[in-house]
Amino acid sequence: MPTLPASLQAIVDALTGATDVTPHHVKKIVEEANVQPEDLAPWADFDHPSADSYGRVMAYDGGSFEVMVMSWRPGDYSAMHDHGYTMWGAVQVFGAAEHAVCAQDIDKLVTLSRVRLSPGRVMAVTHDLVHQMGNPTDEQFLTLHVYGHNDRQGGITGDARVFDFGRQEVQTTDGGVFYSLPGDSVKTRTPSPEPDYYTRLFDMVQNARRRQRARLDTQEVVDQMTDPGHWQAFKDDLESRLDESVHVTDSRYWTLLTRLLREASLLQGELIDGVQGPTPDTWRTYAALYDHVIGTTNSYMTFYMRKVFEAYGVDAANVSMIDVGCGTGWFEEQLTSQLGVDRERLLGVDPSPAMVQVAGGRTRVRQAGLLDMDTEFGQFDVTFCNSYQYLPHEDLDEAVGRMAAITKPGGLCVSEFITPDHIRWYPNVVFSESDQVISLRQPTLTERGGYTYQNSEIINVSRLDGMRVTHEGVHRRFMVSPKRLREVFDKHFGDRVTAYDGKSFKVVSPESETCPSTRYVLVANK
Repeated sequence: MPTLPASLQAIVDALTGATDVTPHHVKKIVEEANVQPEDLAPWADFDHPSADSYGRVMAYDGGSFEVMVMSWRPGDYSAMHDHGYTMWGAVQVFGAAEHAVCAQDIDKLVTLSRVRLSPGRVMAVTHDLVHQMGNPTDEQFLTLHVYGHNDRQGGITGDARVFDFGRQEVQTTDGGVFYSLPGDSVKTRTPSPEPDYYTRLFDMVQNARRRQRARLDTQEVVDQMTDPGHWQAFKDDLESRLDESVHVTDSRYWTLLTRLLREASLLQGELIDGVQGPTPDTWRTYAALYDHVIGTTNSYMTFYMRKVFEAYGVDAANVSMIDVGCGTGWFEEQLTSQLGVDRERLLGVDPSPAMVQVAGGRTRVRQAGLLDMDTEFGQFDVTFCNSYQYLPHEDLDEAVGRMAAITKPGGLCVSEFITPDHIRWYPNVVFSESDQVISLRQPTLTERGGYTYQNSEIINVSRLDGMRVTHEGVHRRFMVSPKRLREVFDKHFGDRVTAYDGKSFKVVSPESETCPSTRYVLVANK
């Protein structure tokens, strides 16, 4: 056994024969010992088996206390656990370790916090602490652990509880608190308390990553992660943290959850779809879910288009029409089934291959973008677009010009936009009416060239084919007022432009900067 360096010897000397030690007392002892990372090097075990969740070596056994060194490779995590017989202790980290603390009652376990610790930080350990440690960084590091009991000799960390949420068990062990403990390491098994969705998912993601690194089969963990039986727990946890406007009230939980869902999306993409990292088409996975979400949030579109037809005397059955940015063809289906537009006289175009594939089952469709529009596509009695704002604002003038080019003289160009204050309406969560998709949205605002942009990160959780998590990327839209936008449309259509609120269809003043619903429709009569 290596000789203890002076720093560790100071800890041993202070605890040998000590009585009535408290967590605060041992924390102070460790802080005053001034331990350095190199002092722990003789007990480093970065070559621990991949089946182990981290390296674990006893540096000193003092009978009533133990001094251990843990080694953490990138991605190493302990399971959620307590410390068995330990009554008091302290942990010092020498890297940016991640530390989570849980609260447990008789039948429920909830993550209270999950934070990055600064190197050198010392934390006190109490008897009732249920926690988890891990290495989320790209660098390996060591941690020092001192555990003790005032009235016990030997096996201080024995009988530790390990929470295995995949197997829904609490397992006791005298060894390392690793994921997927082998059977000969488990002393007892009892039913686990029910974890909240976040705690369960984190456990499954880390278990799957560990099994990946160890080249072990991941199917059991994937089955657990995608089990739709977790749907209601996820939904309940979310709803308990939303206000009447469907905005999140617990920012700490939201930050933890969205960060975890991003990781779960990458993991499921790798293990289920064989996809490594993000793909160029941000609609690749969203297209299949889009109607569930849009059917909940965009039902007003059919209302205002009906109003446009009535106000401008459009004969729906005989009108030729194009939808530029048609997505899945959801709106085309509404136009034909609800408003009586002839399917053969209706064309949808969209730049996303995934969207075009879905739309093809509903309407005539071509793959093209807004800036591809010219008379080669023909001219139409009614042209429609609600995707201008996905372009950079510098392209707005050209985009409106191209829409004007494909609008017949005497025809209508109908365009939908969001106002600069749209974020006040924008919900953090959309629950689909089908109860098959929950869409999480994180909007942020940036400014460029005098325009405000709303950048919306979208993560979808669905149960159409198992419980899947898909990160749909960040969707960016510039936001512009009706007053400012009229200048562009007047240039291409003349002074024949009227703005309407998207949900009430009341006329919006030419001087207005916003409207009640934060969505407005410009109707230009060419």
